[in-house]
Amino acid sequence: MFDAEVWVDRLALILPKLSKAQVPYLEEYWKHRPRTRRIVNDKDVTPYPLDDVRMVYAEARHSRKAGKEAQYRPLLELLDSTRHILLSHPVLDRVAVAGRTIGENDFCLAILKSGTTTYARDLAGNHYKSII
Repeated sequence: MFDAEVWVDRLALILPKLSKAQVPYLEEYWKHRPRTRRIVNDKDVTPYPLDDVRMVYAEARHSRKAGKEAQYRPLLELLDSTRHILLSHPVLDRVAVAGRTIGENDFCLAILKSGTTTYARDLAGNHYKSII
């Protein structure tokens, strides 16, 4: 039986780890795609680039084809763990399964208090594609 509180607790444990693990990949991504920083009162207030997170996740997902799986392994392990937790929710599990039948899972998941969103297909939906 699904327990929503346990599900939320599990996500609460893994999402900060994912947030921390993605930083070096984002920094590397930004080296090749510079962005304009906004500094106010000596503080970086640059808006968090949500598309960049999505692109880094997509790069990680395709790293095996590019011969970079070892480089992305730490991020992939956390993405896989997060995906597993997300898919343990009965609604997200049904959406992921339906995605391969009726098209991509083109809706965003917001990660609260981080300013991050990602497409379900990038985080939750591809588990099924990889085993089919």
